[in-house]
Formats: sequence, C-alpha cells, structure tokens
Amino acid sequence: MKTKNMTKDKKSQYILAFAMSASLAIVTIAVLTIVGELHKPLKDWLATTFTHHWIGKGVISFVGFYIVGYVLSFLVSAARDKEATILFWLFWVSVLSTLAIFGFYYYEAFMVVHV
Repeated sequence: MKTKNMTKDKKSQYILAFAMSASLAIVTIAVLTIVGELHKPLKDWLATTFTHHWIGKGVISFVGFYIVGYVLSFLVSAARDKEATILFWLFWVSVLSTLAIFGFYYYEAFMVVHV
C-alpha cells in the first residue's frame, strides 16, 4: 500500500512541477512575441538561429518547459491540495498571456499611427 501512496505523491510532484513550467513557458512565448515585435534584433536573431522566429519561440519554450519541469519535479513537494491552485494559476496565466498578445496586436494595428 505504501508504494501506491508514493506513486500518487510522485504524480502530484510532476503535476505541480510541469504546471508551473507550463506557466513559465506561456509567459515566455508572450514576452518573446511582444518584445520581438518591438525590438527587431531579437526577432531577427530568432529567425536567423532557428530559420523562423516562430520556430525559435517554440524551440525555446519547448526545451525550457521540459528542463524547468524536470528540475522542479525534484524541488517541489507533493501536495494534492495545491494541484487545483496551481492548475487555476495555469489557466489564468494562459488567459492573461493570450489577452496580452491580442491586446498588443490590436494596439499595433488600430491605435499606433504608422508612418
């Protein structure tokens, strides 16, 4: 029976670690998208290094997601009561990052006077 509980604890650790990592990856993509549009050298570097700036954002977030998730899986403690909170946090990070990107592009398309 003890083995089953340890398995649940390990699953809880992975859920917490990778949910936090996913939040970080989402914010990273949002920041790279907005900053890349405002700072052309970043967008050019992503395009040059990874053949296209979207591929660069994807590779950076994908690799970062797994590295951070793996490291956090050793650092976080299993807490079944924290899972709902972390997943709630992940949901709102996703919503806010999406709104930030949409808001930025809306502002750029309709509010900024381009010369």
